[in-house]
Amino acid sequence: ATASSALGANTAALAFDGNAGTRWESTHAVDPSWVQVDLGATYNLTSVKLVWEPAYATAFQIQVSAAATGPWTNVYSTTTGTGGTPKVLRSHN
Repeated sequence: ATASSALGANTAALAFDGNAGTRWESTHAVDPSWVQVDLGATYNLTSVKLVWEPAYATAFQIQVSAAATGPWTNVYSTTTGTGGTPKVLRSHN
């Protein structure tokens, strides 16, 4: 996992470690911020589950690519996120 920035020890890898007690945290007030994960193969994604902390993003996108350098395809976008644990459903190859 990589990210545009990390605050302290809250690195990108913590966004995907399966531990609800850890998190990735971007540098405050720096937009856009991003985090990416390389799944190691190509998958047909049918959903993405996000678990937000109280300081969640209201505007965000989910993008996919066969390569870490792109090109990127936008599969979900919102400007009205409400935090919590939304399950974003999309079918994409």
